[in-house]
Amino acid sequence: MQIKKILLLLLLVTAFGTTPLHAQSQKKASTQKTVTPKKSKARKTKSIEADDGEYYNGHKIYTGPRGGRYYINRNGNKTYI
Repeated sequence: MQIKKILLLLLLVTAFGTTPLHAQSQKKASTQKTVTPKKSKARKTKSIEADDGEYYNGHKIYTGPRGGRYYINRNGNKTYI
């Protein structure tokens, strides 16, 4: 009877390992990658500012090298007028 208990205990230890199950789940959680948000890249515009300081819907108007007129929207993109 004593040998059966020892064998059962030995079987349980080898099946589940020597560390508790909650310790294994914590170890797995700590090895996960942390995602860092990407930095937004500000666009550099090769433009000439409007001489008279015009505004359109609260945005400063810029003039491009070929004469196109645009403003920079809140996403940082050019919006042509």
